[in-house]
This record gives sequence, C-alpha cells and structure tokens, in this order.
Amino acid sequence: MDTTMLEIRLMRRMTQDQKIIFQMQQSAARKSPSTALILSLFSLSRFYLGQAGLGVLQWLSVSFFGIGLIWVVVDILTATSRTEQYNADAARRIAGMVTGNPVLAVLQIEPPQPLLSRFNDVPLLTRIILALLIAFAAFAFYKASGL
Repeated sequence: MDTTMLEIRLMRRMTQDQKIIFQMQQSAARKSPSTALILSLFSLSRFYLGQAGLGVLQWLSVSFFGIGLIWVVVDILTATSRTEQYNADAARRIAGMVTGNPVLAVLQIEPPQPLLSRFNDVPLLTRIILALLIAFAAFAFYKASGL
C-alpha cells in the first residue's frame, strides 16, 4: 500500500484540527525515496533514515572487511522500499500521537514485501552503476587472491 493511501486511511477518524496537525507533522517527517537512493550509493541512507548505528556499522564493514560491499548493494536495491516503510511508520506514530490512540502506532496494514520485489523500480542508471560496482568488487577480489 502506498504511504499516501495509508495516510488517508489513518485520517478517516480524525477531526479537522487533527487532520491539519497530522498533515503538517507528516510533511515535516516524510523522507524522499529518491534522496535515500542517491545517498545509498555512498552508504549514507542509513543515517538519512535515522539508523545511525547501522550506518556506522556499514561504514566500518566496508572500510575494514570489504564484505560490506554486499550490504551496500542490498541497500541500493532496497533504498526506496526502506524509505516508504520509514514514512509509513512515521505516519502511524504521528497519527497515534495526534489522536491519542496508541493502537494506530502499531497498526500493520500491509504485509512486508520480499527483498527484491521492487527491483524494477530502481532506475536504469542505478542498475548500471550497481553492475559496475559488482564487477569491480569481483575483479578486486580476483586480483587480491592472486588467482
């Protein structure tokens, strides 16, 4: 379900004043999926989505272990869906605060999506960059292993 549809469903039982407060707070809390996608190319999307601990762990795993490149690839593929999930969670949380109904904060309206279900939503340029990153990582591994 789209975040906009979720917002409409959450606002059904709100008064007019609550709707205005909800919309103002939600527009301030909303994150852009395209910004998250661009930031994920540089392993910064976790910070953008408020997951600073995972962002630091990702940077350390890329810097010291190299295995973190797989994590970066997965983050690139899932950046838009993670942002939509963040926006949906924020909408539920804000609706719970505005209405005083904590049940709305934990309301699950749709099941979680599989990891690669949104791959077709990834722009072509991002797919090309991703393929080049994977090829470079494979080449670097090949050279480093001395095969």
